[in-house]
Amino acid sequence: MNRAVIFDFGGVLIDWNPWYLYRNIFSSREEFDLFMVESKFAYWNDRADAGEKFSDLVAEVLDSTPQWGLYFQMFPDLFIESLGNAVEGSIEILTELKQLKVPLFGLTNWSAETFPQARRKFDFLELFDDILVSGEQKMVKPELRFFQLALDRW
Repeated sequence: MNRAVIFDFGGVLIDWNPWYLYRNIFSSREEFDLFMVESKFAYWNDRADAGEKFSDLVAEVLDSTPQWGLYFQMFPDLFIESLGNAVEGSIEILTELKQLKVPLFGLTNWSAETFPQARRKFDFLELFDDILVSGEQKMVKPELRFFQLALDRW
């Protein structure tokens, strides 16, 4: 039996939170929360994770909620500020598995445009034998075909 470990990234290996970026932009947490709800930030971010370009999404945000468009527009360029630290306990496990020569794979919902920023910030991503990024594949978890792609590839 072949053995390997597949990791997700956000909340597992990497502390990601848009508040980290926007806390320096909005005057209060309440204003940030209003932005997140009224702009439908999660919806647009999910579409970026599925492979859509932020520039196309910004145009839609500007059309639907023009008061929030500028704030969404800045997100991809300042994305790195939304990344907290590595989740230390998880990184220790990842490192131990690598030392044991266990094949390591990453399967993550992440924009193809912003994932390179994470690669630059977190050296431990080099420990993976392969990483499938939803935005590059234009499919997201929990779509069965994304998991099937991982199984076929690995």
